[in-house]
Amino acid sequence: MSGPRVTARAAFVAAASFLGIYLRVVKAGDWPPGPWIDELYFLRAARLAAVDGLGALFGTTPMQPPDFLFSNGWRYYPTHLFLLPLAAADRLAGGGMASVRLIALGSGVLLFLASIALAFEATRDRPDALLPSALLLATSLWMLTQARWACDVVLTSAVVTAAFAAGLRAWRRSSLPWAAVSGALFGLGAAGYVSARLALVLPVAVLVGAWLARNRAARRLALAALFAEIVAIAPLAITYARHPDRLTAHVKDLSIVGRPAAAAGRAFVANVRDYTALFFTRGDAIPRHGDPNRPVVLAGVALLLVVGALAGVARAGIERLLLLPIGVFLAGGLLARDADSANASRVSLSAPFVLVLAALGGAALVEALPARHRRSFAAALLGVVVVTAFLDVEGFVRWATGSHVGNSFGVSERRLADAIGRERLRAPAEILVHPRRAARNVYFVDVLLGAPGDGARHAVGIGTAGVETAWTRVPSSDVLFAADGSPEVLTAMADLGASAVASADPGDGGLAWVLYRIPREAAALAARRALEIFPVGPGAGGNFVAPLDGLYVFTTRGGMRAALDRRMLFDGSGNGGDLVLRLAKGPHALAWERLRAPAGLVIVAPDGFALPMAGVNPP
Repeated sequence: MSGPRVTARAAFVAAASFLGIYLRVVKAGDWPPGPWIDELYFLRAARLAAVDGLGALFGTTPMQPPDFLFSNGWRYYPTHLFLLPLAAADRLAGGGMASVRLIALGSGVLLFLASIALAFEATRDRPDALLPSALLLATSLWMLTQARWACDVVLTSAVVTAAFAAGLRAWRRSSLPWAAVSGALFGLGAAGYVSARLALVLPVAVLVGAWLARNRAARRLALAALFAEIVAIAPLAITYARHPDRLTAHVKDLSIVGRPAAAAGRAFVANVRDYTALFFTRGDAIPRHGDPNRPVVLAGVALLLVVGALAGVARAGIERLLLLPIGVFLAGGLLARDADSANASRVSLSAPFVLVLAALGGAALVEALPARHRRSFAAALLGVVVVTAFLDVEGFVRWATGSHVGNSFGVSERRLADAIGRERLRAPAEILVHPRRAARNVYFVDVLLGAPGDGARHAVGIGTAGVETAWTRVPSSDVLFAADGSPEVLTAMADLGASAVASADPGDGGLAWVLYRIPREAAALAARRALEIFPVGPGAGGNFVAPLDGLYVFTTRGGMRAALDRRMLFDGSGNGGDLVLRLAKGPHALAWERLRAPAGLVIVAPDGFALPMAGVNPP
């Protein structure tokens, strides 16, 4: 192969790589303009893990904190393998949207670099496939949209992709050290998104194949990778052996395995149909995953993917090896309990392998042609890739600026947090956010205003449902009160001598909030009046400690009997309800029992977040 041709290919690959990194960081502050809640979950969990430090080095932390009442299926993440690196990134960025962007976009860049390494290793025998691979990886709408919000999926995918690239390098060089690196990375990847646990079978699959083929060299490499994988995953395996519920927590939410056979069969058939459509006719129905009106790979790339898959089935080689992770991750999607459509995010760990295999499929087509036609056909295939890249980039820009973004991401909450931050710098103040008139999700505001190292401390107070009664405790400084501009709020703020310091309209999604500054004296007087309800003084001792003076909301679900300081709160006669009490700081005697299942008791503190009930046991 001529030197100038190699040099030109290297230059084009370098240019594609720079393009891929640029697309993952361009307009980092505004595409999308708000945070996705998973990043905020992870930031809060990482801050809690950082407080525990080395004491929880080999433990697990719930993605969704127990003091937040919204639940979408519990997930547990290992502290040392996943959360402490995120805590380090949080400290580096300094909190707020900078931390959100760093963990999301940083994960996207790491995945892209791992994918380029995979492409280098996979195309060594077919170098003409390297540039198409790099261009598809750089511009894929599937990968670009994921890189803006799905940090756990993307970071996990980066580790698994790097593991496979190291495995290919070990295979080509018969290198035991590279095989060990590959296995260790597969083991570490299992600490991330649940789909990566499926990748643990890859060294086993290679070992079985090498054993059947009586390939001693490949068998030695697979054994080295498997041993390193077991060593890397051992601390996590011990943790999950002690807490098996944490291993299966999120899987129970996703899998069809626990369903009755007939229902599981119908769900599987529906998944086969929907995932086929995801790749060939339409996209994911969820707008934050991309464009619902187009498949995750366009028609030309889909055709090349089919050719690459057929080549893998027909002959041993890189294509057949790439079919392993693709098949594993797609199998995970087919076993998920989606009811309406396939989930592009759930199978996105296969994306780098899909795109590289498509490029290899194009190279296989070129090789199958007579020599006199190869150059022109290769140029045509590269043209298909270039057109696809252009359409994907155009689709990414439309996605990042589309009207759905305001509803999918916390745009108004981000702007409220920014306004509170600016006003708090101007003059100190406590923060009180109305839970219905200022933000759809006050948790967004709380985490964005929190700082690295805060741990479990909350940056905001969440008001109760009313305006006059929104107070949860008596403030000791000015209050920044976030609500809306309705006549009721305007009247109440005028009576308190408050001034509006910032506002936003809901034109691009979210709520029309207004931020008011209430003078300290007026705020304290209003709070005292509002809090003179159901006062309960400190008890002589007890199992429940109220951390603050203020308003506590007791909520029951199902049949529950509960008493506080010998005062009956719920007698079990109803199906549940709420009770508001003003408690003094200190210990209180709390007694409760479930009369029927399911039943539960939740206590929301004056800061608006639920108190952990661990250690407060029923009699």
